Amino acid sequence: MIKKKLISNLLNSSTKNSIKTAIKTCEEYINDFDNKKARLKMQDYDKKILLYYYTLIENTDFKDNMIKTYNADYKSDYFFYKAMESSESIYNNINEIKPLAGKSKISIGQILQNSNSKDIVTKNFKDNKYALEDEIYQKLNTWSNTLAHKCEEEIETIAGNMNFDIKNYGGKQGNSVKLEKMRNNFNKKIYNALKLYRNSSEYACDAKDVFKNRDSFNDDLSLEQNPNVKKMINLIKKVYPDQKVDKDFLWRFAYSLHIEDTAVDFYKMKNIAAKQLLLFQDRAKKENKSKGEELYEDQALITFIVPDGVKRTKDGKDTCRIITINKDEYDKYIKYNNNYTFPKSYIKKYSRKYNIKDEYETEKLLINSQKGNRLSIKEVKALMAKCAISSYHIPEDYVENFFNERGITEINRDYPPLVEQLSHYGSTLYDITPSKEKEKFLSSILKSQEEVCQNNKEKYEDKCADPEQKFNKDFNTKDSFEKQLERRK
Repeated sequence: MIKKKLISNLLNSSTKNSIKTAIKTCEEYINDFDNKKARLKMQDYDKKILLYYYTLIENTDFKDNMIKTYNADYKSDYFFYKAMESSESIYNNINEIKPLAGKSKISIGQILQNSNSKDIVTKNFKDNKYALEDEIYQKLNTWSNTLAHKCEEEIETIAGNMNFDIKNYGGKQGNSVKLEKMRNNFNKKIYNALKLYRNSSEYACDAKDVFKNRDSFNDDLSLEQNPNVKKMINLIKKVYPDQKVDKDFLWRFAYSLHIEDTAVDFYKMKNIAAKQLLLFQDRAKKENKSKGEELYEDQALITFIVPDGVKRTKDGKDTCRIITINKDEYDKYIKYNNNYTFPKSYIKKYSRKYNIKDEYETEKLLINSQKGNRLSIKEVKALMAKCAISSYHIPEDYVENFFNERGITEINRDYPPLVEQLSHYGSTLYDITPSKEKEKFLSSILKSQEEVCQNNKEKYEDKCADPEQKFNKDFNTKDSFEKQLERRK
């Protein structure tokens, strides 16, 4: 059975309208978050959005590719692969599902319930019924972020074939470099164009008409009378003043604009779900504190805010990372772990932040700044899976303004260095209800990390008034790195 392309589902008019409606509804719930009845409604609504996301993903190339990527991550180790392997996705014929008694149409919940597939993606959605409140919020922002990135990838693919008009920049090689730079910068240009498209009547038009009916337009676009084409050309000229616009460039630009409109909405949904998570954890911790209960009672996750310091949004704003980790596993494997890992993006960040051209030199300085041992790739993968690590960027001012607006104070800004390092691996496809075999295997890989944490815990909790803060300070990567940098000078 031929699998449908996810992007066609995401760009469907019904989908676009549904996401915009979900954004508006969730914003209303957030405004009334401290009303317990409203919060219960929001939880139910979030679950419906996740069900809707599943209907978009089911029977698509994207779902198959996610499973292949997931499996490929473990294939280098036979035993690891056997423990973690996801089965392939089974095609589920939605037309065979019958409506419930008294209903004329099937519900979105039925699509998931009737799925016979045992793959990790389907299981991720089916496990929502076991998820605690903060896990639902985390799932919504992670999946929204994933779908937004899928849209961005499509735009990058389109940009790879864009024919930009460029002046002579020093011969064939210089022109090639300039063209590559323009293609890489296209995503940002489209984002800026979308703001004009959404907010100015001068450029507002039907982008879908422009890219769907390309073949019906005049080959000489300067003679074309279609008002949508005229406005789209004006928009192109606003962001690319020197560009000669032919039908191919017009089509690629209009189509990318249409995709970016959807990407921006998925990012909005991600940000809203992040607000839900941050509000929930702040209020829950304050309530538990007032009752003298354990701070993380009835919570599955611990959340950290980590300033990025380098990466910015498309409109130039500083970003931070929101990192969520399963609280029980964090306590066991990360909280007092002074071992380290340096993903490429982490090394690149330090290189850019301290203006070091040679990334190999940066890596050496980072290694010399550590007091523990380097984690193996196998251990890193096990930590990501066992601890349910999820990480994503969000505008820093967006978070800070929200904190001030809603009086949020109980969010962790202090963290062990391993938290920041692991956050550079992105998000894992977390299994809320893993098999006993998988749990046992992951625990065996991480046995030595559990011992490191336990030994450090005993050492710091026996001697320090504020053991976590002291541990984080003693092993702070930034401080140690800067000392290494000074010695080098």
